[in-house]
Amino acid sequence: MKNPVICKNCFAENPLYSHICSKCKYFLRDKVHNIDIWTTIEQIIESPAKAFLKIIFAEHKNFIVFLTIFFALRILVLSRFTSLFFADSSISATPLIISYLITLPAFAFIYIVLSYLSSIILKRWEYIVRFKDIYSLNIYSNIPNILALFILLPIELIVFGNNLFSNNPSPFQVKAALAYILAAFEGGILLWSFILNYKAIKTLTDNNTISLLTSLLHLLFFISIIIVLSLTVF
Repeated sequence: MKNPVICKNCFAENPLYSHICSKCKYFLRDKVHNIDIWTTIEQIIESPAKAFLKIIFAEHKNFIVFLTIFFALRILVLSRFTSLFFADSSISATPLIISYLITLPAFAFIYIVLSYLSSIILKRWEYIVRFKDIYSLNIYSNIPNILALFILLPIELIVFGNNLFSNNPSPFQVKAALAYILAAFEGGILLWSFILNYKAIKTLTDNNTISLLTSLLHLLFFISIIIVLSLTVF
């Protein structure tokens, strides 16, 4: 077993998520029932490792459905914007609500498959992990993307209005300086999420190489989803 918790009473190895020793029933740590969403978000910003450890410990991965829904909406917005680089028209042929109904299940399915494959690979490398932990870590590490939906997107809409999703003219033609500044913020959000995903997997495995490879795979899937949806949905 890799990255185990060692029981202080009998020195037996236990999976990271355990709170009771499987051998002597000694309490390894306090039991964590639920995730406090606001405390967790604050900790993800200030001390990611502590936040991800609590997410792993939590018995109930509450709020994960709502975060998945909001993350899918973020994917939809990024896909709509990316579609402008592949199409001549600035008007989507697919209504927004239908686009979201396509995006949500596609996004959820791909992230479930990604998390399941990650759990299989880690188990082959002798890590005792749970699918729900990996999926929760993948979603919670994208808190910056979810926050961008409620903070950065409204600012972009205020600055560019309908031109935000138009290429005639595009935001870079309307207000070039602001467009590049906001694009830099968008890039920073993606980089922040990548770093958080790396730290999340590092907390789970305590292995730099595995964490980097897993995070790169996660980023590749994230970008691939956006490109595929921009080409097929809009």
